[in-house]
Amino acid sequence: MKDKIHLFKETIRKFLAKKDIKENNMEKISYEFIKKILEDPRSLFEDYEENLKKKFSQEDLEKYKKEFLVIDEEIYKDKKFFHIIKMLKKYGLNTEDRRNIFYERVKKLGNDFLEILDGKEDRLLELEKEYKYYMGEDMIYVGMKKTLGLGILIELLEGKNIKTYFTEKEMDEIRSIPIPFYKYLISDLIYNFELEFGIRKKKKAVEFLNEAKDMVEDSKEKISSKKMNSLEEIIFERDSLKSSLKLIETNFKELREKIEEEALEAKKEAIGEFFVRLNSEKYGNFLDKIPKTEEILVNIRRNKLDENLSPEVKSVLIFIKQVIKFIKDSGIENIEEQNKIFQGTAEDIYKMSYIGQPFFNEGEKKWLKIIAPGYRYEDIVISIPKVEEIEE
Repeated sequence: MKDKIHLFKETIRKFLAKKDIKENNMEKISYEFIKKILEDPRSLFEDYEENLKKKFSQEDLEKYKKEFLVIDEEIYKDKKFFHIIKMLKKYGLNTEDRRNIFYERVKKLGNDFLEILDGKEDRLLELEKEYKYYMGEDMIYVGMKKTLGLGILIELLEGKNIKTYFTEKEMDEIRSIPIPFYKYLISDLIYNFELEFGIRKKKKAVEFLNEAKDMVEDSKEKISSKKMNSLEEIIFERDSLKSSLKLIETNFKELREKIEEEALEAKKEAIGEFFVRLNSEKYGNFLDKIPKTEEILVNIRRNKLDENLSPEVKSVLIFIKQVIKFIKDSGIENIEEQNKIFQGTAEDIYKMSYIGQPFFNEGEKKWLKIIAPGYRYEDIVISIPKVEEIEE
């Protein structure tokens, strides 16, 4: 499941970077509102406001009512729950029946996603079919479409503790996503899992160009091979050309996105390759030595060992600190925690480099220590963690 969680996490990270989401308390209030509906819709009118007051200032709440809901102070001051009713109506959840249907759909699709994270490919096909129906052909609950994507994400992040895989800053960004954008995020997740399971083949930019070219050539052949004998035929050809043009426009839009995606992918691979080389034996496993180097630098500062050093040596220490800061700011992440001591089996460390006596029995546990945390850049593994057997 860890590999699938990583794909889930990276998809959301890329989405946040692409959409340039800024922290926004207005959007967070909506997030908390939908979260409350999924947790306990019966208490929505009882303690929802008190719950919000603990998380948001009164100024934020008043601003939300006036700007987001466009409610004037005079209108709602004598109607205690007027703004809650308006929010429910805005999201197509203004009856108990609708809220129950929303709850059932979110729970069902959220559970499908969890099974997909466990590697069950057949659940993906079912989820995709149902999600597309709810977001497309299902015209009965139109308003619900706005919040279905958000509901699914809340079910996954808040209900199943998957949010522990994200930093608090990332969670703030997720809660700040504008409501209409969540449906695109869910579509991105489905698309990437289709690629992961081999259901969909990832197209290259040149394939989009060739498809567009073929459509243009096909349209030209149709026009040149036909004589227009009637107004109906001309109208038919016009409509056919309109359809072709629409397809070409869609293809070029996808092409632009694909070119951007491939450019980012090439950039990411180049950065990853640079750090892989930096951590090779040729360059002294530079990254693996960072934790120990930081310990030495802390020790020097704590014991004031740098007071009697020459300016030249001090400048070298400053340079080393700046290099370490640069690497961390570049998005390089530890895979494991340096010096962590734990009890583990051979299965627990199958993705690590192990130093110690062999494991002889299935389920045999040893005391282990992480001596090199391993590093990754986004989804590129630069080096795997190193773990060493220690005496009990």
